[in-house]
Amino acid sequence: QLEARPVLPKGWTWERLSDLAPVSSEKYQPCNGHEFYVGLEHVEKDTGRILPEAQVEPISTIKNRFYAGDILYGKLRPYLNKVAIAPCDGVCSTDMLVLRPTSFVETRYLHWFMLSRGFVNETSANTTGVNLPRVATKFVENYPVPTPPLPEQTRLVARLETLLGEVDAATARLHEAEERLKTYRQAVLHHILKNEEWERVELGTVLPSIFAGKSFKCEEWPPKSDELGVAKVSAVTWGEYDEMESKTCLEVDRFNENFLIRPGDFLFSRANTIELVGACVIVKSVSLPIMLSDKTLRFNFNPTLVDKRFALYFLRSRQGRNEIERLSSGNQESMRNIGQERIRQIEFPLPDIETQRQIVLEIETRLAAAEAMETAVAEGLRQAETLRQGILKRAFSGQL
Repeated sequence: QLEARPVLPKGWTWERLSDLAPVSSEKYQPCNGHEFYVGLEHVEKDTGRILPEAQVEPISTIKNRFYAGDILYGKLRPYLNKVAIAPCDGVCSTDMLVLRPTSFVETRYLHWFMLSRGFVNETSANTTGVNLPRVATKFVENYPVPTPPLPEQTRLVARLETLLGEVDAATARLHEAEERLKTYRQAVLHHILKNEEWERVELGTVLPSIFAGKSFKCEEWPPKSDELGVAKVSAVTWGEYDEMESKTCLEVDRFNENFLIRPGDFLFSRANTIELVGACVIVKSVSLPIMLSDKTLRFNFNPTLVDKRFALYFLRSRQGRNEIERLSSGNQESMRNIGQERIRQIEFPLPDIETQRQIVLEIETRLAAAEAMETAVAEGLRQAETLRQGILKRAFSGQL
């Protein structure tokens, strides 16, 4: 379904996307040769920049062939805002469409149009499939594009790229601020938790029990309020418990009340990448019945010896991360694991419980200022994206 189309400025016309840039069906037949390869992971969202990771490499499976100047379009949701202009000849994932612009369109004009929110939202609303929703090639080919005369396209592209360049510069500065705040957080934890006079013990001496859930076949989407979920490792990855990062279990006999995640639980991810293995959170609230998986552990500290907030900050600190990385196993950097015996061997600082509470108060006071700044940065990034989309909307309605 397409939204109603507005009246265009004088001299503009509605053109089918495939009349401006037909979809190429040329395939690369595997012959163990080397080609410049672009996958969905190599295209930056919203800007279409091809990342440096895209490079010449051996190709042994069927790919789509492209040539310099072609438009590469990710047809899977959530990659519909990955649209790149090919910098040279090469091959790409078959999950990308290759469009070959004609002389009737300025390539960058069509590229920016395909990154506009209207196009992305409508293609997203017209995807089909459950596990890997994708937009049909015919839908893309028949999509109506507001098309001004070529000289106006060239003018709009120049104006667009000037304005978007300013937005990108502001966005880059905000991302730099994000990184500085992350560094500040680590500096706070390191400074406050580095006391060499504290007793050091193995974590197992203050951790009477570690509880693990189970993993079984689930559907790859979050449960509804009346369904049962199982936590994914990403549920504890980003600093707060996220119950939407879970899978749906349709087998009701799998329910085990002991596995349910509850407010106040201290959760620890035993398997992930080297940077994320050992990620931990204290659950603040729950609204869905989500169970632990075998990769998500619940720590039950001795409350007379350890304030779990102190444990949380230590395990997130550089000292704690060093211990987790030292004790984790796995030959590949992409996936590491730390078992319960190794967890119990983590060297843990143990000041008295009252000192721990004072330290937690000091850390949270300092981090509160950082959180306020992070909120402001996040709002700035949101406004930058709104501005970006507003510029694109004006451009493709003849108002720029």
